[in-house]
Amino acid sequence: MRLAVALLGLTLLVGGCTDPTGPEEQRLTVAQRRWESTRPASNSYTMQQRVLCFCVTGSTTFQVTVTSGSITRAVNLSSGESLSVTLLTIFRTVDQLFTQAREGLSREGVVQSMAFDATLGYPTTLSLDPVRGAIDDEVTYITSNVAPLAP
Repeated sequence: MRLAVALLGLTLLVGGCTDPTGPEEQRLTVAQRRWESTRPASNSYTMQQRVLCFCVTGSTTFQVTVTSGSITRAVNLSSGESLSVTLLTIFRTVDQLFTQAREGLSREGVVQSMAFDATLGYPTTLSLDPVRGAIDDEVTYITSNVAPLAP
């Protein structure tokens, strides 16, 4: 009986010290909680985002407007031109970045790197390689200057 209790205690002790989710998942969770506690109540904000991919935006930085959780506008910071509404799907809201990071972490090797804003928690860099061995599927989202949308 003592042996069984001792083994159970050891199992709980060792089991309690291991983290099945891993450090990257923990970093993501902490950052997402920070974002959820600091994001604008209306989930409407502006941000600068650059999408590095084999796509139409090249490496251009855009001022992206998110209204009630949906991307509604993207303006090229260099030219001042608005991107076509049909191309807005290239960008990601902060919540979409968190979703992609979490999904990527569930598949080995998809998340290449990620970094978060120390104050607001949003992903400042999310680099993904969705299909290992495929060419031109890699994408990196670089996000900065997230600010509440003026009413």
